[in-house]
Amino acid sequence: MSFWRVIIIFLCTFVCLFGKATASISSIYHVKKGDTLWNISSSLNLDFKDLLDVNPQLENPDIIFPGDEINIPRKKENKSRFIGKTQSIIFEYANEKRIKAGLTPLILDDELSKAAVLKAEDMRKNEYVAHNSPTYGNPTVMLEALHIPFQTVKENIGAGQKSEQEVFHAWMNSIIQRENLLDKEATHIGIGYAEGGLHGHYWTTFIIKR
Repeated sequence: MSFWRVIIIFLCTFVCLFGKATASISSIYHVKKGDTLWNISSSLNLDFKDLLDVNPQLENPDIIFPGDEINIPRKKENKSRFIGKTQSIIFEYANEKRIKAGLTPLILDDELSKAAVLKAEDMRKNEYVAHNSPTYGNPTVMLEALHIPFQTVKENIGAGQKSEQEVFHAWMNSIIQRENLLDKEATHIGIGYAEGGLHGHYWTTFIIKR
C-alpha cells in the first residue's frame, strides 16, 4: 500500500469519526471545583461511555480541572412512555440555561414526567390553568399521592403556547417560573404536555429537590 493511500485512508477515517462526534454533541459543560467526569454523567443522566466518546481530547478522564470544557452528548432516543421529543427538548433548554448560570444540571425523571403529563391532561379536561387541581390538589399533595419522593417541589404551567420554544420562553420571562427552573437546590425535573381542549396546548413542569 502506497504512502499517500495510507494518508488518505487515515484522513477519511479521522474526518468520519470527528464528524460523528461533533454531530453527537448537544452542549458544552464547564467544569466546576469538585466535578468528576463520573458525577457529571450521573447528574445529567448520561451513559458514562457516551460522555467519554464525545470527549476524545481528554488524555486522562480521571483528571479534569475547573474551567475545562466537556462536550455533552445528545440524548439517545428514550423509549419511555412519558419521556418523548417534547420532554427532551424542554429538558435540554432547561439544562442549557442552568449550565450557563453555573448550576448543576437537572435529571429528567420518568415518574415525575408521568405526574406532569397527568396534570397537563387534567388542565385540558377540566379547562383550567392553575397550580391547584380539582382532581389532584396542589403539587405537594399530588406527588405524595403518587408516591414520588421529594423534599421540595415547584411547578411551572402554561396554556396556549404552540411549541416547546414558545412555552420555555414564556417561563424564562416570568420571574417566578424562571427562578423555579434555575433553583440551585433542584435535582430532578418532570415535563408534561397535552394537546387539545379550550387552549389547544397545555404544559406542566415539576422541578423537585430529592
